[in-house]
Amino acid sequence: MKTIMNNLLLLFSVRRTIQAQIFVSFLVLSMLTLSGVTWIWYASTAETIKRNAIQDARSNIVQSHNNLEIVLKDFVSIITLVSIDRTNVVEVLNRKKGLTPYIDFLLQKKLEDFVGSLYSYKPYISAVTIIGFNGEQYNSGSPYRFSSYDQQPWFREIVKANGKPVFLRIDRDDYTPSDTTLKPMLVIGRAIKSNDKTIGVVLLYAPYDIIRKVYDNGPLSTTRFIVMDNHNQTMFESRAGDKPPDFQDVLEKDGQLYVKQKSAFSGWTTIGAVSVDSLINDTVTLRNRMFGVIGLTLVAVLLVSIVISRRITNNLRRLRDRMFKIDEGNLNYVTPLQSKDEVGHLSQAFSKQMGQIHSLLEEVKWREQQKRKAEIKALQAQIDPHFLYNTLNTIQFLAQLQQVPNIKEVTTSLIELLRDITKNDSEFTTLQDEITNLQRYVNIQSYRLVQPVSVHYEVEDEAQHCLIPRMLIQPLLENALIHGIEPTKRKGIVSIKVQAAENRLTIVVTDNGAGIPEDKLARLDRLLQEPLHPSHQSASDASKNRFSGLGVINVAQRVRLLFGNDYSLRLYSQQGLFTTVEMTLPILLNNREDVS
Repeated sequence: MKTIMNNLLLLFSVRRTIQAQIFVSFLVLSMLTLSGVTWIWYASTAETIKRNAIQDARSNIVQSHNNLEIVLKDFVSIITLVSIDRTNVVEVLNRKKGLTPYIDFLLQKKLEDFVGSLYSYKPYISAVTIIGFNGEQYNSGSPYRFSSYDQQPWFREIVKANGKPVFLRIDRDDYTPSDTTLKPMLVIGRAIKSNDKTIGVVLLYAPYDIIRKVYDNGPLSTTRFIVMDNHNQTMFESRAGDKPPDFQDVLEKDGQLYVKQKSAFSGWTTIGAVSVDSLINDTVTLRNRMFGVIGLTLVAVLLVSIVISRRITNNLRRLRDRMFKIDEGNLNYVTPLQSKDEVGHLSQAFSKQMGQIHSLLEEVKWREQQKRKAEIKALQAQIDPHFLYNTLNTIQFLAQLQQVPNIKEVTTSLIELLRDITKNDSEFTTLQDEITNLQRYVNIQSYRLVQPVSVHYEVEDEAQHCLIPRMLIQPLLENALIHGIEPTKRKGIVSIKVQAAENRLTIVVTDNGAGIPEDKLARLDRLLQEPLHPSHQSASDASKNRFSGLGVINVAQRVRLLFGNDYSLRLYSQQGLFTTVEMTLPILLNNREDVS
């Protein structure tokens, strides 16, 4: 450490030396580059994290609001059944006077039993109250009681709602001492009507903690929730805080993210407020780590720059001493520096003097020879395909002269097949061109098979110009001919059907060959269903081996590599009868580079 500090002091005390210039330039360039790249990466990453966090927070707040609405709808469904129940409610409240006491007692008892059953229907129902305009009142549970309901503003609001549910918060009644605090209750009220006439009101009580449970179960424990009714009165507040500002939908202000969601069903509005800093804690951690990495990197750059600059200038000083000796007339002092950098090369060039000219000439000559060899190899690589085509054309011409049409036909098919495959580097081709190549392949194989083979093509017009990976169907057709039909030694039939529907291209290859044994078919099905592993052969490698006998497994891997696991192959077979391979691909009508 002491040596490093002495080097630093010496370095900055002689600012005109090359070592100091190299050190300062290297340090400044490293700092600017590292800081710039790091800051750009941090800014983009932090903004992405913040945007995703805000979107997640907004989704969670909206989800909590929707959960509350589900609870309220459950209450409304119960209270609606009560208000329209003619047998147990409407007929009892709307019964005529003059009934016998016994019948009157039975009717009242029926309504009391009905109210009791409602109370025990849901565990979160605290009480049920039915208030008839005939002066009767039915209670079950522990409702809040009032000496005169029609004098309560909320009661008049329920009657005025004309049969629509009204959501209330009640935390006082007329029979509790003023110095006693009651737990607030969530009350849903609805008018009971008969022939468009209001004959009573039903009240459904629930503990107010049910709202707190809805919001406490949310994934954002730091979120403050405020629920307001349609009169902008606070119905619920998860914790105390300042009144939120007026805004629409989403607002980010003073380090807080506000999200507003209003229910068209209940008229209530949920406002979620969460600290933006709590959402982007990951960004702060990332920033601190980045500063630490920058600091360590700058220390490393400082140490490395000292070593490098000292080594570079040390060789320069040694070269200067040698030049001074040569200048003094000591021409024999030509020992080169043992260094592989530019200074070492300069020392060697200076020490060798005129002798190096010959070395340079030899080196130039050798480089020219190597360059010429490379050019010849490149030219040969260009000639090879043309030589193959010319050779096949010669065989075709000789077959024509010798009147051997089958050899001419095979070579013609092979020439056309090779020309189509090698004419461009595109991985994709149209289905129409793929079918043409299949016909050429079948023409070649027909001379190899003992029994005749008939291949039928059924391609929908909509699918003719769809793009598929080049030579994708050929391995399936090869399996059908060699492994399916050839062992049977009977006339073979292969059917190739292509359909385009629902943004998918379905290709079905069926043969009447030997089929696949059940155990082998089960093993192939398992392999086809296995998820793609990074160690599998890539699509580009598969495309380079189009004539290497790729089976259904490699074809399936190629399809998954290009289009994902949603597209693959299915295998159906019965030994001795048939084998069918069904392949699904996405419909592509543009170049592969334009397809996501």
